[in-house]
Amino acid sequence: MVLTGHWKILVSAVATVLLMACYPLATRGAMGSLKDWTTALSSYSESAYNTNAAVHKVGLPVLCESLGLHLPGILSGILCLGALATIWTFRAKLRSLETISMLLSTDFIFSGLNHDYDYLCVMPLFAAMIDRCGVQKSRWIPLLMLTFSLFIPQRLVRGAGCLPLDQWRSVVLTLSALVLITWNRKDHRTPDPELS
Repeated sequence: MVLTGHWKILVSAVATVLLMACYPLATRGAMGSLKDWTTALSSYSESAYNTNAAVHKVGLPVLCESLGLHLPGILSGILCLGALATIWTFRAKLRSLETISMLLSTDFIFSGLNHDYDYLCVMPLFAAMIDRCGVQKSRWIPLLMLTFSLFIPQRLVRGAGCLPLDQWRSVVLTLSALVLITWNRKDHRTPDPELS
């Protein structure tokens, strides 16, 4: 927001955070609020539903963990920052829908903090892919295959007892983002006016 000069949005977000922090700050003080926040964060991350072994968690760190590889948080963070820097670098070539879909997909792929019920947040990715398909029939087949792969009922896959197979959606999401990037590069369309 700072880099793009969206000051109204940034000021609104800061004002909202400060307004919502008023009550805890008034009742618990700054240090008490900070301690409560860190305690809540650690208890959330230590919950059985939020460990990387939980079947409902998604993302690259969870996929790596299911394969027996430990992806350190710092490496995942560096990869995420690299992806964000790439999106920032090429933002002039992206449509606004593609930009938001890439940002949301980056969070899903690299953070490892999301669950399978959060996939609703990456629907802009598929909307951007539909937009890029246009009248090119050859693009509809991969789009339909990726969409179908994302929405296969989990009950059909989870019964196999294979942890990496439980994470197939992380792979589908990564492939979908890469397909969108490939289509974008092939089209070389002008960006939409919202980005200017």
